Amino acid sequence: MTESSQLTKLAGSTKKLGQLISKASNERKTIVRDMRSLKAKGLIYASLHWRERRYLYLLYPLVPGEPRKREYIGTDPARIEAAQQAIGRAGEYDRLNDRLHTLDAAILRASQAIGSAVTELQKW
Repeated sequence: MTESSQLTKLAGSTKKLGQLISKASNERKTIVRDMRSLKAKGLIYASLHWRERRYLYLLYPLVPGEPRKREYIGTDPARIEAAQQAIGRAGEYDRLNDRLHTLDAAILRASQAIGSAVTELQKW
């Protein structure tokens, strides 16, 4: 490729870069908003345990040095549904959190690459 075609390609890339930055910014705002909403509705990090296929308990993760926390939910369909939904929200929250960290890592790498490109062009 000739130098002028490289400059044309660079100019086109910078135009697209602005669009991608805007898209990443909007995506990040959406993820953060959705995470806040899920958290406000309540998250439960526990597993379901059915006793006698009738009575629901929530078993929370072990915390070193403490007895395992169990919560009796019982047979009330509304309480069972609420617990299941809160556990589902916790899973969705974690999925969004992973997505946010992946996006933030991509933004950091892109920022470093752009900084390097700017430094390189400033030499001239």
